[in-house]
Amino acid sequence: MTVEVPAVAAVTPPGTTTTPPPDNTQTAPVTAPVTAPSTGSDAAATAAAARDAWLAGLSDENRELAKKKNWADQNAVLKSYSELEKMKSAAAPETPAPVTYKADDFAFKLPDNANDIGYSEGFATAFKETLAKVPGITPDAANAIHDWYVGYATEQYGTQTTAYAEALDTRLVETEAALTKAWGATNNPTFTRNLELASRALTNLGVMDAAVEAGLLLKVGEATKVTNAAFMQAFAKVGQAMYAEDAIHGAPATGVNPFDPKTESQAQQGALIKSDPQKALLLIQALPPAQQEMWKPVMDSIRARAQKRGQ
Repeated sequence: MTVEVPAVAAVTPPGTTTTPPPDNTQTAPVTAPVTAPSTGSDAAATAAAARDAWLAGLSDENRELAKKKNWADQNAVLKSYSELEKMKSAAAPETPAPVTYKADDFAFKLPDNANDIGYSEGFATAFKETLAKVPGITPDAANAIHDWYVGYATEQYGTQTTAYAEALDTRLVETEAALTKAWGATNNPTFTRNLELASRALTNLGVMDAAVEAGLLLKVGEATKVTNAAFMQAFAKVGQAMYAEDAIHGAPATGVNPFDPKTESQAQQGALIKSDPQKALLLIQALPPAQQEMWKPVMDSIRARAQKRGQ
């Protein structure tokens, strides 16, 4: 058997202070109340409110576009734009730099009607140099442009030539009508004599070439055509004054025409044909038409020599 000592409460003498034993327990910290996380419906409502506020700041047109594209904020817009730029960059191939050619790379064929249209080697060279300054012009394209120009110039030349020929024909007809009105028909002696007198005056005064250059006369092959009636009438009068010794029908003042069968003189004929062929021609033309025929080779020879001399 064991003996236990009974517990006795400590007695504090009167007048003394008792210190309580230290409290070894810890006080729990005070924390803020914890809020429960928002539910899914609350987050959607917040996002919708933010989207509506952003949309409200847009113009009507942009607001409709944003709704159509389902853009919720500016970040969505920028993302969409960035994706579009990437798509464009991927779809658009790089454009190669145009090939540049030199003038020597072009070769043009000289047109057959070069003189008619004013085409020359100098023009062809300038044409090549001009095209060489245009990037991307290939030799085939240059030839196409060149051929188009030649065709256009040829067409214009044809049009102008036709118009000129028509105008000239009209002028020649009007001139002949004016001269026949003044001198009679072209096959009568008066007409022939006046024409020869005018030609003789023009030749001896040295103004035949000037008249051609001025367009008063026109050289057509070996022939010289009259294009101004008043001019020829004036020089016919000049010729008449210069050769007043000729009778009105071409006979000399003595009344003797060595080409007339009645007063024929072969010596005078030869001398006149050699020394003054134009006068001989006038005297022959003073004969009746039937008699002129026998002298036709001589007349043709005199005219041919005059044409050859540019008379």
